[in-house]
Amino acid sequence: MLIVRGELLFEVDGFLLRNAASDVLQRPLERSVDKPLFDLATFAEPIGMPALECIPVLLAMVKDGWLSHDGDDFAAEQPFVQLGAARIGKQRLLRSKAELLVAKIVDAARSINRDGEEHCDYVTELAVFGSFLDSDKPELGDLDIGYATHRRKPFKKHEWKGWDDFWKRNPEKHALLRLKGRSPFVSIHTMKEIAELHVPYLIIYRLSEDLPELHAQLISQS
Repeated sequence: MLIVRGELLFEVDGFLLRNAASDVLQRPLERSVDKPLFDLATFAEPIGMPALECIPVLLAMVKDGWLSHDGDDFAAEQPFVQLGAARIGKQRLLRSKAELLVAKIVDAARSINRDGEEHCDYVTELAVFGSFLDSDKPELGDLDIGYATHRRKPFKKHEWKGWDDFWKRNPEKHALLRLKGRSPFVSIHTMKEIAELHVPYLIIYRLSEDLPELHAQLISQS
């Protein structure tokens, strides 16, 4: 999902609404079980609006399926969760460019799995989900890609020198950087995250179909 600066969402500045969603999702009420719960006051605080002025916004989101009622609280549905992780940008992604990006990402996975870079995980599966699946949309917010990887070699332990050093050495991070490239439009998620969101998706790459012998070898080693 893309939030374009200056655009309104539910009659509220989309940037503020995104920040409020992100904030309440990071600190749900203790009594939440299956879905993140928050109350009116918790939402009003980060958005910077009086609680009474937030009620029409929240009710509109309930009506459109972004939220649902849970007693006096509000439960986050999938669109609201996506809002909390939305990208802030200045322009939307044309479908033609998105299709080129999908092809480029698949090519990157094929290249990763064929080269000998030992500090980069194998890519076992890729999927696309979100607005890309709606062929009637000529413009997208961003390109949502799901991925699964397999460790090429055991991750050697090193003296702890901070997160920057850790990510430079992390084989999964190396694979993701090569998949994403430099495009600001590509949003990468694990296949587990997609499963938890319960959203439709389309598989665009499988190692088992591209390099079946390598895939069988990895399975036998697991």
